[in-house]
Amino acid sequence: MKKKILLSVIFLFSLIPMCFSQYGALKGVQEVSGIINLTNPIGFIAVILYFFGIWINFKNKNINKYLPYFGMIGIILSELNNFLTWNYPNKSYLENIKNCFNMVFPMFYIGLAISILLILVYRFIDKKLEQ
Repeated sequence: MKKKILLSVIFLFSLIPMCFSQYGALKGVQEVSGIINLTNPIGFIAVILYFFGIWINFKNKNINKYLPYFGMIGIILSELNNFLTWNYPNKSYLENIKNCFNMVFPMFYIGLAISILLILVYRFIDKKLEQ
């Protein structure tokens, strides 16, 4: 039970950067909160997969083992998807890619790094508490 609570709390802490502005041109003028990553269908399903993998005991233990990984990867995919598409209606695809890098706040990179780091932390905790 301690393992499940610890993994859930760590996951919730990894979502804190999404409470801040991640996308936009200027602070206070045009900014989009990182919550958009969780309201995206990919992000929403990823959170559900993570918690199902942690809290529901399936007969097949491989489901419990891999479902949280699918959830964590889903969060990363949601962040990258929103990064590339949040200001989509531009003149050309190349211009859109340039805008993606120009119109993002540092909190996006921090959130992405924390989401990637979460996979390593999850693996470490899972192995340590499994013994």
